[in-house]
Amino acid sequence: MKTYSSIDTFLRGWPGRFGRLAERGKIAGQDLRRELDWRYGGGKPFFERYFDELSRAHTWCFIVGCNNSGTSLLQRALENTGQISTLPMEGQMYTRVFKRARKRGHERVWAEYLDELIVPGDAPLDAAPRLLFDWMHDLTHPIAPVIVEKTPANVARMGWLDRAFPTAHFIGLVRNGYAVVEGIRRKGKQPIVHAARHWNAVNELLLKESVGVRRYLEVRYEDLVDQPETTARRVADFLGLESAAMSAALQARYQIRNMAEGEASGVRNFNQGSFARLTGEECAEIIRHASPMLDHFGYAHGVRA
Repeated sequence: MKTYSSIDTFLRGWPGRFGRLAERGKIAGQDLRRELDWRYGGGKPFFERYFDELSRAHTWCFIVGCNNSGTSLLQRALENTGQISTLPMEGQMYTRVFKRARKRGHERVWAEYLDELIVPGDAPLDAAPRLLFDWMHDLTHPIAPVIVEKTPANVARMGWLDRAFPTAHFIGLVRNGYAVVEGIRRKGKQPIVHAARHWNAVNELLLKESVGVRRYLEVRYEDLVDQPETTARRVADFLGLESAAMSAALQARYQIRNMAEGEASGVRNFNQGSFARLTGEECAEIIRHASPMLDHFGYAHGVRA
C-alpha cells in the first residue's frame, strides 16, 4: 500500500515535472542559440564595437524589488500601452551574464543566497556588451524607444546596471510585507520566517541601491491598484510615455500566474485576502523578522492595506 501511494503521488505530480523539464529544455536551447549568434553570428564584434551607441539608442527601464510585489503586473500594464518593448519572461532568463535567481530549495527567497547575485556597482563593465546583446536578441521588431526589463533580483546590481546603461530608469516596487510574505509562503511553500527575512532583506537592499542611481521611482503596489490614475501619470511621466495609454492599461484584465491564482483579473488589491490567511502567531513572526522595513514603509501594523 505504501509503494502504491508513493507511485500514485509521483504520477499525480508528473504533469508539473514534465512542464518544468520542458521549460528548462527550452531555456537551454535559447541559451545555446544566443551563444552561437554571439560567437559566430557577428554579435560579439558588432556589439563590442558599437556598444556606446547601442546602449544609448533606447531608454531602458528596470523593474526591481521583492517578488510578489506587483512587478509582473506593472510590466504587463506597460506592455499593454503599446509604447514599450519587453521580453516574455524575466530578463534573467535571457542571459548568462548574471547568475539566475532560481536555486532549488530557495524558491521565491533568493535573498538567502544574495552574495551570489550581487554585482558591485564599481565592478568592470566588460560583460555589458554581451548583456545588451542577450536582452536585445529576442525582442520583437521594431523595437520601441523604451525597453522594459523585469527581473526583481536585479535589485542586487542596480549600480552596475546604471553605469552600463546610460539611459537607465529604475522602478522599485514595494508592497505590504504581510501580503508578500503570505504569498511567498503559499506559492513558494516557504516557512513564514524565511519569507519575512527575504522581504526585509530585499527592501533593505532596494533602499541602499536606489540612492546611488540617477533615475529612480518608487511605486507602491497599493497605489498601483487603488490609485491607478495617479500612478499611471507618475509612471508615464517618468518614462516619457502617454499617460492616457498607461491609464487605460491599468483598467485592463490580466492573466498572471501569481495573481488571482492564475485567473484573468482586473487590476485590484489582493492584500486583504492575504491578511485573512495569516494567523496572529504568523503576524507576530513577520514582525519579529521584518520589523525594520515594516516600520520604514509604514506597514508595521498592516494599516496600509
